[in-house]
Amino acid sequence: MTALRLDGFDNVAANLSVTMNADPFGSTAAIVMASAASSGATGVVTVADVTITAPVVVDNTARAYSLRVCTDVGLFFYDARIDYIAP
Repeated sequence: MTALRLDGFDNVAANLSVTMNADPFGSTAAIVMASAASSGATGVVTVADVTITAPVVVDNTARAYSLRVCTDVGLFFYDARIDYIAP
């Protein structure tokens, strides 16, 4: 993985955020791999986190992965994109 990107629209000057987690099977604590959040300014939201924390290589046999999106009223979530380099 090289980046986590968030796109949306902020109509009310609030915050929109996305977090990517890696959860090792058999463990209770997920690892936060990346997160991106808006600055609270109105308008188009396009933010990215390019500082991916280990594990940067996706291993579906060892971990489950999830995205958590948090929004306030008046925010429109468009998409979350994950950039990666194919093995």
